Amino acid sequence: MVRTDDDGIVLTDRALAGMLAPAIGALGPGVRSLRVGVDDGTVTGVDVDLAGRYGDRLLEVSDEIRDVVRTVVVRLLGEDVVPEGMSIDVSWVDVTADLSGLR
Repeated sequence: MVRTDDDGIVLTDRALAGMLAPAIGALGPGVRSLRVGVDDGTVTGVDVDLAGRYGDRLLEVSDEIRDVVRTVVVRLLGEDVVPEGMSIDVSWVDVTADLSGLR
């Protein structure tokens, strides 16, 4: 369970991952897997494995994804409970011409 800034509300890591995936996918890449690290109720990091398209600017998209992940986590949990140094690891595990089956 993940703590929020409201003492009466908690989320599971699966629920948080389920909310992150569409926000990431909206930027264009296909989400292969998404893991949320939790330690004692605090999100410690997010690991994202992605598939990109040939010709995508993967480094630029990676930075955008990190921004989106941090924004979504802060909006859902509250800024006070998200560590400043929360790790967000983005890995490109596949490059393909067609991402239609991954969104």
